[in-house]
Amino acid sequence: MAINSKREVNPTTLVFIDNSGSMSAASNTKILTEDFLKKWTNLRSTDDLSIFLFGDSTRELTETSRINFSDKTSNFTKIIDKVRESEENITSVLLVSDGIITDGVNPINGAEKLGIPFYTIGLGDTTKNKDLILRNIVYDKNILSNSYAPIIVSLEQRGFNGSKVTASLLEDNRLIEQKDILLDDNNSQTFLFNYTAKIPGEKKLTLKLSTVENEKNPNNNSKTFFVTVLENRKNIVLISSSPSSDLTFIKNSLFLDSTLSVKTITEIGAGRFLEGNNIDKVLDSAGIIFLLGFPSRNTSNDIVNKVTSLINKNKIPYFILFNNLTDLNKVKSIENELPFTIVSSNIEAVKLVQPSVPVNQLRNPILQSNSINTEDGWNSLPPIFRTNIEIRPKPESEVVSNVSINNVPLNLPLILTRDVSSKKSIAVLGFDIWRWKLMKPGTDIFDRFILNSQRWLSVKADNKQVKLETSKQVYSSGEEITLLGEVRDKSQNAVENANVKVDITSPTGLRLSINLVSLGNGLYQSNFISRESGDYSFTGEAHDDGLLLGKDGGRFTVSDQELELLNTAADIDFLRLLANRTNGEFFMNEDYDKALP
Repeated sequence: MAINSKREVNPTTLVFIDNSGSMSAASNTKILTEDFLKKWTNLRSTDDLSIFLFGDSTRELTETSRINFSDKTSNFTKIIDKVRESEENITSVLLVSDGIITDGVNPINGAEKLGIPFYTIGLGDTTKNKDLILRNIVYDKNILSNSYAPIIVSLEQRGFNGSKVTASLLEDNRLIEQKDILLDDNNSQTFLFNYTAKIPGEKKLTLKLSTVENEKNPNNNSKTFFVTVLENRKNIVLISSSPSSDLTFIKNSLFLDSTLSVKTITEIGAGRFLEGNNIDKVLDSAGIIFLLGFPSRNTSNDIVNKVTSLINKNKIPYFILFNNLTDLNKVKSIENELPFTIVSSNIEAVKLVQPSVPVNQLRNPILQSNSINTEDGWNSLPPIFRTNIEIRPKPESEVVSNVSINNVPLNLPLILTRDVSSKKSIAVLGFDIWRWKLMKPGTDIFDRFILNSQRWLSVKADNKQVKLETSKQVYSSGEEITLLGEVRDKSQNAVENANVKVDITSPTGLRLSINLVSLGNGLYQSNFISRESGDYSFTGEAHDDGLLLGKDGGRFTVSDQELELLNTAADIDFLRLLANRTNGEFFMNEDYDKALP
């Protein structure tokens, strides 16, 4: 006998009200929100409406969780997660907010995938006051000692055309560089600092803009961030199957970094090299290898075996560029270390292609340059030749760029990376990349790609048994601080029930000890709040049955500024776009009645 059970689920609208601090910037926001609630509470009694607060988290509106605009961050991603995890029959989402995102990622793509319309109501400070905002900083978190690293800064200004501001870069609160910026007619501007650190270790960097007379909110004129300075692998060896323009241009790009030692091995025939015969010594000095059309049919087995040993056994990181001289049968000696598996190919058949960078790779460090828009910069590069090689990316690899042909994007990889078991590689399945140097003057995509690749390959993999870190390295005043731990044994297997203790030192020297709680799978976490602003340090140990597994430590900063008050101007454009992309509708606060279901 079969028993069938049915449960009727009524259509439901979920309402999310922004409870973050920036909502308090406009004096009438609380009055309007309470007015909304009076009408929506009546609707909720019919069981077709559920009301939540959001900010640091999402939680249902109750007598104990009332609107007070006290949340320290605005994380819209948590709304998407709440809707996705709900078992209710959700037909629409109603969002009441000022649209300011201070934590998490932009939720628009996630909201689109839900297939549910978002109706948005714009509240908060909608006045366009005169303001100067340090909007964004693009940087590589891992940089090499004695090698300059670009820090790309974006600022936004309203009402200060023609004014001059001073931008300052500080390392551990010490001024290291300043430059004057003339604010032009554009609301947004980008400028560059070239940062060089000599001593390996973690560095706190702060970027500050001077205030301008009559500026409304000087709190948003500075940002603090952390970078890790790593020991530089300075010896680069370029091995090419023949003299070529790619070899010349790549070598010239590497020469831009005066701290690098660049040597070449250029085949000019079977067993003959442009640089002479003393190549073993050059290979033994390699910290990174660039393989350009190598190995070819003319390459001797001796040098193939030597390079294979350096990559397989010595774990030397490498960059490999495939061209029409590459001998794929000889490449198979390092196929286990490639970012892909070779399926089939006709290496001599080529086609003209352009890069097509996936959206999830736009912040990849090897693609960064002085181009304001990474996607437009890369996707508009001159075409290069790609060999007709069919590959299958390995699961642990990343496809950094596909190709487009005649402006039609194709799911055909062009650039791939792999970072696994202390082995790193970059593969480019095309040649004549020197053409990318032919972009308009002032564009440095080609040079940055080569130098960024060298830097990425230089960063050693971290296989520590015990890793301790905070969820981020800069917190605002009063924000909850999350300590995270990962514990593994010598074989990198997760340790479930370790005793993980962390000692925290405050800016004034006060000490706090915290035991992290196991989350399973070798992961540990604990939270605490500190209202003392400044630089903190922490050290910790993990023990298993009394045996010390390892130690780790780090730093973080608690800012004396509240994150929610750095930018209080409502982002109405974001709320409009969210509604439009999900087939919903946007309303200003005075029209909120029209948004009621």
